[in-house]
Parts: sequence; C-alpha cells; structure tokens
Amino acid sequence: MYSQYATVSGHSNRIVGLAASGDSRVLVSTSDDRTIRVWDTAPWSLRYVIDDMDPETRQGILVFDLSADGQFLATGMADFTTKVYSLHTGQRLARLHPEKKTSYNTAEQVRFSPDTQLLACAKGKTIDLFETKQFAKVGELKGHTSKAHLLDWSADGRTLITKPPIFELRQGLVTS
Repeated sequence: MYSQYATVSGHSNRIVGLAASGDSRVLVSTSDDRTIRVWDTAPWSLRYVIDDMDPETRQGILVFDLSADGQFLATGMADFTTKVYSLHTGQRLARLHPEKKTSYNTAEQVRFSPDTQLLACAKGKTIDLFETKQFAKVGELKGHTSKAHLLDWSADGRTLITKPPIFELRQGLVTS
C-alpha cells in the first residue's frame, strides 16, 4: 500500500512536468503558469522560483532535463529558446538558441549526456549539441525527415538515440 509522503503547492496553474535530481534531494516542477519551482526534499521547502519567460510568450515550459551531476537544469520553452540554469541557485547560465522565431526553433526535447559534458537539443529536424563548460555549440546533427522530438543517451554517453536515425559519437566524430 502507498501513502502520501508530502504535498508541495504554489503553482497557480496545472503542473506539466516533474523531475527529481539523481540524489533525490531536489524536486523540480514546471507548470502552465510559466514558472519552474525547485524544491528541497528534506525538509520539504521551496528553494526558488524561475520566472524567465519572454513577455510575449503565452505558453510555458515545453520540456526540461536535469543533469546527472545535479549542476544544471535545461529547458525548452515556448518562447523559442533553450535556456540553462544553475540547479543550485536558479541563475540563468545560457540562452542557447537565436532570438529569431521560426516554427523550427522551438526546443522539442533537451537531454544532458550521462557525464554532463554535452547537452542535446532537438529543434525541428535538427539536433544541436552544446558542451557544458561554456555552453558553446559543438555540433549539429541532421538527417531526420520529420521533427526530432524524442532524445535519449545510451548509458555510456557514446550514442544519442533519437526518433530515427540513431547518431553515435566516436572519438569526437558524429556518424549516423
């Protein structure tokens, strides 16, 4: 039998995403109220709120991911950007996609590699790769015939699995 452990509240609209850090000390919630709330799990308390949407945006966070090392939170937002935040402070560290808004700039999915050295961002038919030291773009994967909206990394971080095809990273080269 299961019982309720804790209740957290504060969003003014429905919650659309939840994720826990690898050590289970942090819970992240996203909402249609266009905010991200970061919670400490022991004791249950609100750490901070990220309210970083561009004013003209009407939708909230579409997708997000936490890095395995607990350092970063990446978001794909309806304001056509990918943003990276410090999971410790909530400070924005990077805005990764251009200001120009097109139907293919919306981040469909974001995923950190298991070693947190790369961030993959699917947008339209392209997947951009960013290194996480300076959040500089280090690669662009093309080859999808439709939007690439499913991403995951193999456990060893050498293979990026996408809605076909699959890209394998070998000695710094990308092959498909």
